[in-house]
Amino acid sequence: YQRRVHGGPYSVAVKGKTARPWWGHDHCILWCPEVYEDREANYIGLEKAVRRVARMSLRCAVCGKMGASICCAAPKCRKSFHVACALLVGPGVCIPDNFHVKCASHSPTS
Repeated sequence: YQRRVHGGPYSVAVKGKTARPWWGHDHCILWCPEVYEDREANYIGLEKAVRRVARMSLRCAVCGKMGASICCAAPKCRKSFHVACALLVGPGVCIPDNFHVKCASHSPTS
């Protein structure tokens, strides 16, 4: 998937359905654990991330709204976040240098 300046639309097949346009913020996409960029700034693993978010109906641990695309980096923790919400919570939750997020129970400052 060629990276786009404003994010999407990307043509992604979800749950075995025909590929359809899907919008995602580039910043949020980069925080998904399945996604990385190749040398040409193409997203690798985007379909897998979209399927995970759609399948799990992820709700943000901060705001409570659906569509949280990133999860706590602690093994077996099921808390999810929107990137913006994790950044708002502040240090100890969002670790921007390596694209990791940890919930309050697992953050180094807890």
